[in-house]
Parts: sequence; structure tokens; C-alpha cells
Amino acid sequence: MGCGESKERTPFREKDSISWNITNSQWKAHVEKTYTRELVEASGIEKINDVELRQQLEETKVKNEYVVGRSIYVHDDFVSWGRILVKDSLWESYEGTWINNDVVFGSGAEEEFVVERTPGGGLVCKATGKRGARDDVYLAFHGAAFRLGGDSDDEDEVKTTEKEMTPEEKKAAEQAKKEAEELAKRKKEYPVWRRNKDGSAELNVSRGIDDAEDWQAIVLKFDSDYAGLTILKDDQKLGYFKRQIPTDRADRRWEGQDLVFGDNIDRNQFDKDSKYVCLHMVKVNQEKKMLQIVYSHGRTGKGKPGSLSVPIPPAKMAEMSKFPQKCQPFLQPLIYNGRRYEGDDVMQFIALWMMMDIAIFICAYALVFGAIAGMEAIAAADAAGAFDGGDEDGGASLLGAFLGF
Repeated sequence: MGCGESKERTPFREKDSISWNITNSQWKAHVEKTYTRELVEASGIEKINDVELRQQLEETKVKNEYVVGRSIYVHDDFVSWGRILVKDSLWESYEGTWINNDVVFGSGAEEEFVVERTPGGGLVCKATGKRGARDDVYLAFHGAAFRLGGDSDDEDEVKTTEKEMTPEEKKAAEQAKKEAEELAKRKKEYPVWRRNKDGSAELNVSRGIDDAEDWQAIVLKFDSDYAGLTILKDDQKLGYFKRQIPTDRADRRWEGQDLVFGDNIDRNQFDKDSKYVCLHMVKVNQEKKMLQIVYSHGRTGKGKPGSLSVPIPPAKMAEMSKFPQKCQPFLQPLIYNGRRYEGDDVMQFIALWMMMDIAIFICAYALVFGAIAGMEAIAAADAAGAFDGGDEDGGASLLGAFLGF
């Protein structure tokens, strides 16, 4: 299930939206705190193993692809949420960009390192000298380039200096500059560690100084999900490298849904699982740093209900705190099987809505579906008569209706 991004154009979700990635470790922490036994009990659903539910929500491999992260895009007209998938052949090769901030391998700041295959069948990790790598590097950002630190423009000064130099001096200065740049590049891009074809590994302890290479034995311990690497020397931990999500669209795939509630997105830009929805609740939980949305399919407010609950990084909280107010003009009552839900009524069933989270459709639909199969007859009876306002057990029967019973 879920829509894939177009390879021919930039998807509308990536334009002018508030966006962030959720790493697998961040998602796991969210799932462990959110999808608890208490939530399952509050939803009114029986026979769901909360431990198994969390395991399925935290799944990191689906068929021949790895789930390497999740991303969300929030706009005045839509919310998009999905997971990022990478082919197992690429992810298991270890090739790509990694980041590290240990002084043993670099400056101590977050820096990028590139892992490549060697002609002999091994691996080599090279420093790049690039800084500013971060967990949401996958996301596309738009806008003109800018200078850091407000550096002044010394173009006039350079031109004046060049005019004062003789042709011979200018040529010598250009050659010296070129040689200095090449030397700096060699120092930045030196090999850091390597794994040989026989499985042995070595660290270049010279760190590229004076082009020297001094290789000493180390141990490489890759995480089971291929997303992390611990380096050990003499049984002591030297540092930890984190895998980055590929930025090339050919190397990764986005799978999720675009929930469009505004009127400013051209339908021609929709992917196959983009859909119009009505909003019934939009909340930013300040304490839990979580975005919670309840919606229904279509524009009438009477469509099949669903929900979304995702963690918000601290750096996005100030911006996202304004989002519920922006959504106020779009909020409508939810009408389902003759019963009206709005305001506190929607919040009353929040545990139930959360069990119908998009995450469950993506990762654990079968588990919820199987747990509720025995409620079919009850749900059908409730749908026929209990939605007249007197249903005291609306949670269980409403979930049955969600799943098409």
C-alpha cells in the first residue's frame, strides 16, 4: 500500500512544506511510548498482543527492501506521511554516505564519510571534509544558496591586488593556489578505514597527514539493520558511524499517503494514493511532541475515518505549534453511520483513532484485522442500531466499521 514518488518530477509534497525525517531509532522510541498495553485497552479492542503490535510497527525490512526511515510533510493544504525504502542489495552493501563526530576520525564535528567497494572485493571508507550532515539529509530543500557567517565580498580587493601583480607573479600565485587546493583535498579525502576481502579490517591512524598511511588492525561491528557501525581497537570503542539515507531518487523509494484537505493542490499532481480528506481534529501535543490528526476520506465528512500520529522533533515544535490554528477553517464534524463526532467527542475516542493510525495500515494491518475478526457480528449489530447516540461501547463497534465489517 502507499504511493511512490515520481521519478520524472519533484512531488508536490516536497514543495514549500514543513518537513522532517524520522529515523528508525526515533520511530522505535515513539512506538514504545505510544502503542502501549494501556492504549490497546483504552481502544476497546480485545485479543491484540501489544508486544507483537510494537514489533510489527518497528519492522525494518519488507520483502526485498529495508525501511530506512520515515518522513512527513506538512502544508497548509495537505499532510503527507510515509516510509523510505531502499533495495536490500544496496543497503546490505554498506556503500553510501555515513556520518561521524568522533575526534579519532575527524575534527569532532559532524562530518560525512563515503564507503565504497574496492576492486579487490573489500570496502574502504574515505573522509570527505564535508560538514553539516544530519539525519534528515534525504529531504529536498529549495531556495537560493547563501553564505554562512555573513562573509563580506572582497571581490574589489581581489581585483585591485590582481592589477598590481605582474603576469609572472599572477601565474605563480595561481599555480600555488592550485597546489594548495589539491593538497587540502588530499588531506580531506584520505582513507579512514578499510575492510579486506578476508574480513580483516584496518584503521589509517595517520589521518591523511603528509599523505601518510599507517594501517593498524581494528574490528568493525555493523548493526543488524546495516544502519550503524562501531569501530573497536584492542577491545576499546573508538567511535560510531551512522548510515545516511540515500539522496538519489534512484536509490530510495517513498511509500505513503498524501492527505489533501485544501483547495490549492492541482489534482494532476496527485500520485495514485493521494486523496482528498476532511479534517475532524488537528492537535499538537506539546508534552509528547506529537502531531495528531483525525480525518475521513472524501469531502463530505461522512467517509471512512482514519488518523495519523507522528513525533515532532524539538526543532520543529515552534513552527508546528501554529499548524492547528491554520487548520481551523477546514475542521468539520465526523458523521459515521448516523452518529456525529466533533470537539470533545473526537478526543473521547482518541485511543481508538490512534489504533487506526496510518502506521498500522502500512506495517501491522493484518494484526489488527485478525484481532477484530471475531467482533464482526457485534459491529454489524452496532452499526444497525447503536449509532443513534445511545451506544456506550462505541469504540469497538466503530473500529469494526472502519475495517469494513
